[in-house]
Amino acid sequence: MSDVTIHNLERRREFWSVHSAAACQGATVPIDHHIDPAWFYDRDVLEIGPGEGRQTRILKGMAANYAVADICQEVLDRFPNLATMLLSGYEPRTCPFVDTVTFWYVLHHVTRSEGLQFLKFVHSCLHPVESSLIVFNSCRRSGGAGDDGMITTERSDREIRELLEEAGFCLKHYLKSQSGQLHDLYVASLRISHG
Repeated sequence: MSDVTIHNLERRREFWSVHSAAACQGATVPIDHHIDPAWFYDRDVLEIGPGEGRQTRILKGMAANYAVADICQEVLDRFPNLATMLLSGYEPRTCPFVDTVTFWYVLHHVTRSEGLQFLKFVHSCLHPVESSLIVFNSCRRSGGAGDDGMITTERSDREIRELLEEAGFCLKHYLKSQSGQLHDLYVASLRISHG
């Protein structure tokens, strides 16, 4: 069976309980891309890694239902009016429950060894229909490089596209960041076999 654990989970929870606040996030900003409301409007949405909620505040009003998931309970406690899910691993769900999964400034904090399992977990959260989407950004620049789930794990556009393909997604939309150095936008749907 594939490894579905989150490596150094307790250490990462401790780190993110302190460092998920905006004051510690430096260059992260609210979404700077054109967001198509159809990706979220009247859909059941799960946001993974909401931090202090900059994207949550923008997107939750579009959704029929909005939930947040994180590895850190202190982060989830910031959202008392939303459904929450504490993650302790990337075990695939047996009961899909959302139409869109979104994560902002998260993929670069998923280690290389966890990347595929993370995206397979995301896949398992989505209703198994072509209209299900993941909407996320990637960070192409960092203040440091590492692969420990805290310091940025750099991934090229090619690596991200390969991970999406291997996890069962089909890239629908890609938008290079207007800032030129941060957060390219990816939108992908489930790859469904017909036949």
